[in-house]
Formats: sequence, C-alpha cells, structure tokens
Amino acid sequence: MKAFTKRIIWFFGFSLLTTIDDLVYFYVHKTPLERGNGIIIWVFILVIPLLFMRDD
Repeated sequence: MKAFTKRIIWFFGFSLLTTIDDLVYFYVHKTPLERGNGIIIWVFILVIPLLFMRDD
C-alpha cells in the first residue's frame, strides 16, 4: 500500500481505538477519562507509525 493510504487507515483506526477506550473507561468507572489512563494510547501513537507509515 502507499504510505498515504497507510496513514489514513492508521488515523481512523486510532480514532476508533481511542473512542472505544474512552467509552469503556467511562462505563466501568462512571467518571470521565483521566489523563493518567492514556499510557496505552501513547504506545499506539509511538509504535504504530513506526510500523506502518514507512514509504514502500
């Protein structure tokens, strides 16, 4: 795939993951998402671009 296509897929996939994570956290804890709970999100931000955003 072209790098642009990979970026688009990653962006929408990441948006979906963060939305699901926020909803699950809100459902379980009955409080809005706190800043300290975003470690997994930062892992996605740092790792996924390195794996999928290289030019072919």
